Order: sequence, then structure tokens, then C-alpha cells
Amino acid sequence: HGNLRAPASQVVAVFRMLLNGGEVAGGARLLQSATVKLLCTPWPERKGMYDEMQGMCVDWSLGLFIGGAPLLGEFPSSGTFGHGGSQSSVAFGDPQHQLVVAFVANVRPGPFIHIERLQRVVAALYTDLRLTRSC
Repeated sequence: HGNLRAPASQVVAVFRMLLNGGEVAGGARLLQSATVKLLCTPWPERKGMYDEMQGMCVDWSLGLFIGGAPLLGEFPSSGTFGHGGSQSSVAFGDPQHQLVVAFVANVRPGPFIHIERLQRVVAALYTDLRLTRSC
């Protein structure tokens, strides 16, 4: 299990850098684009792995979950990548919408309540930003 400990603003900066192919604002390169691709692309041997902390099967890269569903719900794009924090937080980048989110809560309610809470927050965010898919 990995951990991510930082202020939400710094987590957003890291995920924004990943969305920008390894570059930060101002053009400085922190990671090579090949490294970003490894971090943000599903790893064949890690597809559909059971995540004990979240209580569901998730696709993984070499360190990040890949795809919005099922963890984040229906609105994030299939290219979404992120990292969850012990049923209390999540950070993700959605390349289709150029959106980065860091969500932090105060309690670990268990995997099922956490996932429901997370999906409601993500749905409200995408709806408010008018990023939901329409038929």
C-alpha cells in the first residue's frame, strides 16, 4: 500500500504536471513524457486487480489507478488516473476535461460508504462544471 501526504494544493500541482506530460507551469520539465505515460497507462498485468482498501476491482498503472469507473463513478473519462488515500481522500486527473481534483475528508467510514461519498462528490463536481455526458 502506498501513501500520499501533502497539502491538497501540492497534490493538485503534481497531477496537473502529469496532465501536462511532465511539465509544470512555466515549462520546467520534472518528468520525461515516457515516464508520465508509464504512470498514466494501464499495466496489462494490473488490470482488474482487487483493491483491498477500496473494496473493488480497479485497473492500475505502475502506481496510479486508471479509469474513472467504478471508483469515481460514471462521469470521469476512461483516461482518468489517480491515487486514493485510505478511504478518506483521492486525487485524480481527467485528461479529456483537463481537470485535476484533490478531495480530502476527515473520516474513514469503510469502503462502501467512502465510495458512495466519493462518487456523489465527483458527480456533483462534474455536474456543476457542466462536464457530464448527455445523450
